[in-house]
Amino acid sequence: MKHKNLIFLSIYLFLQSFLFGFGEVVVDGSTKTGYLLGGKTSGVDYSCNNESLNKTDINGTFYYKNDCNITFSLNNQVILGSIKANKIPADYKLYLTDFVGDNRLDTANQYVTNLASVLQSLDRDRDDLNRSTKLNGIEINSSDINYGTINIGDFTSSDTLENDILKQQYPNRSLISDDCAMEYVEEILREDGFYVDNFPPCKPILVYPDEINATSNNITYIDLIGEKNSKIFLNGIDTNKTINRYGKYYEFPLQATLRRNTFNTYNITLVDNTGKSSEPLVLRIFNDTDQPFIVDENITMSKASSFSFTTIDDSLQNGLSVKYEIFGGIDSDKFKINNQNKLEFIGNFIGAFNITIKVIDKANHYDTKNIIVNVVN
Repeated sequence: MKHKNLIFLSIYLFLQSFLFGFGEVVVDGSTKTGYLLGGKTSGVDYSCNNESLNKTDINGTFYYKNDCNITFSLNNQVILGSIKANKIPADYKLYLTDFVGDNRLDTANQYVTNLASVLQSLDRDRDDLNRSTKLNGIEINSSDINYGTINIGDFTSSDTLENDILKQQYPNRSLISDDCAMEYVEEILREDGFYVDNFPPCKPILVYPDEINATSNNITYIDLIGEKNSKIFLNGIDTNKTINRYGKYYEFPLQATLRRNTFNTYNITLVDNTGKSSEPLVLRIFNDTDQPFIVDENITMSKASSFSFTTIDDSLQNGLSVKYEIFGGIDSDKFKINNQNKLEFIGNFIGAFNITIKVIDKANHYDTKNIIVNVVN
């Protein structure tokens, strides 16, 4: 009989640990599982009745008990908000709007906007050119945060949020705009069946921002990221193209003018199904039809210095740049192109050397040239 009781007890404990390990609610009165921002935010600290517990994991998971007053923070210093356990909704998902009341659709609340802006701006892999938050969720490295105690609810100015919080950890970042921050929050709510649309779409961004400064093609194709199902307008005209349900549009066409070696300007906006329009993404693309030409043939440089090549190209006269590469030559192993796009000598002995240099402009036109390099002390 004792053996049977031990077997039943073992099975019971196994089932309890199994359920807990997979994030399910165990039983009323014991540990429960919730998901911050619909399961999209990791690395946020949380505590129960001022007792620090853990950080949200990759699924935004946090654990709590019925008697908890749960406080979410960044390194237990930047206070995001608190909520009593009995106020956590029945679906166990905690959205930013749940911090300010019972109305999950209250996305226009400034406190919610502040939370959204700070969290997305602190996202570890975010930068100003790639809104990766939108694709990968928010990942906070809160252990690096050391501000002293700050409560997000006390802030009324985005400038103060930027200077007092964001730039303490990421000096070169700017606070993400309200529209971009709240587009992400509202999209999460809509995905979970709550229709809300108080904010216009965020300004569209390019998937590959550095590849379209110039082109020699009549049509340039770009890939866009933007609010799901929003319409794409080009220079104020509806293109009858729509951002897909994954938040992207591939190979959006930009028609060049017939004028050679001039800039074409494109204003791209997104319009949602309520007619709200985003800020424009403005692109200036140089219609480059000329091939660059390297002037240098026989050069002299100091062993300890670097050398700047001279190239003739219309794009250079219009503020664009070219890139140099060592393309070959019997002495190519004795030189390199440094981070300043200049030639450096890395050999051991001075003398005359033969290398081949390649120059490439932003439209991928190129020129190659055999160059004699005289290296002196």
